[in-house]
Amino acid sequence: MLIDSFKTEIISMINDKADSIKIWKTLVNYKHLGMDKDTMYNALESLRSEASQNDDEQAEDTIMEYMDIVAGWCNPKWRIFP
Repeated sequence: MLIDSFKTEIISMINDKADSIKIWKTLVNYKHLGMDKDTMYNALESLRSEASQNDDEQAEDTIMEYMDIVAGWCNPKWRIFP
């Protein structure tokens, strides 16, 4: 399922400390695969909640940054959804 692979890939990149551009490109790729804004945001919220429950503040902060990008609360050049 697209959501499961999305979540697995995002967590893997966060754990591997992938750079921001790589994660951003992954978000864009999933958009092109058909994932809509709400689905992507909700999947990230689920990951954020898991990180919070695990007391992984760094992962939680990173996930929230990408939630902002998905929501459009970022520099216009980084927005994924209009």
